[in-house]
Amino acid sequence: MRHQSTRHALVIAAFLGSSGLAVAEEQAPPAEAGMNDAEERMIALDALNKMGNYLRSLDSFRVQAMTSRDEVLLNGQKIQFDKSVELQAKKPAGLRLDVTSAYGNRSFYYDGKAFTLHTPENKFYATIPASGTNGEFIGTLQSKTGATMPLVDLFLWGTGDAAGEDIESAIVVGYGNVNGVKCEHYAFRQKEVDWQICIQQGETPLPLKLVITSKLEKEQPQYASVMKWDTTAAPDDKAFTFSPQEGDTKITFHPAAEKSGASN
Repeated sequence: MRHQSTRHALVIAAFLGSSGLAVAEEQAPPAEAGMNDAEERMIALDALNKMGNYLRSLDSFRVQAMTSRDEVLLNGQKIQFDKSVELQAKKPAGLRLDVTSAYGNRSFYYDGKAFTLHTPENKFYATIPASGTNGEFIGTLQSKTGATMPLVDLFLWGTGDAAGEDIESAIVVGYGNVNGVKCEHYAFRQKEVDWQICIQQGETPLPLKLVITSKLEKEQPQYASVMKWDTTAAPDDKAFTFSPQEGDTKITFHPAAEKSGASN
């Protein structure tokens, strides 16, 4: 089996597959029909920036995502794998992710002092010192550890780390309904990927669904995610600090190994 990993700064990371969640799309004409390409692009990019600003305004939150990812066999057949992800976050420095799949579970902890990756089933964990705000930590995670965490691109939307200048085209698709929540549907093209996002309407512009299509392979495998949000959640500080349990074994963080083992 071969798999081409596609990462770019606008992927809400390591999130998102409608498996297990009801998603209904309403085919509606774009609200901005009749506008030229430049005007439509501006509207779509402005929607991304508003979403990013809103996400960064939240003091804490919990998001659950059901994700699916295509793997391409040597004969060109696509096989879809699902996983569930839960992210808890708290300002200024507090992250907890729990990833569940048929092939193993992983938990990530960041408390402003240390970053820990734990595999509960085989009871191994690795810890390194880490500091900074959530956004600062995410910006250096890959270079320091080689690890990637699902959903963490939530902290990059609308910032200088989001590669808006790499977007070749942006269109307003229309309207959608994700798990009973009305949303606005946008589509974007970049050199290596096409992607779509559905953003909740109104005063809480949360990302509800993301679909990414890789153009690096002729089969064009997809990554998709559907998200459920709780913006009133206030996780306790203990949620972000890893405490070894009986039987847990500490190992050395090996960046090269974690880069492949901790992909989204």
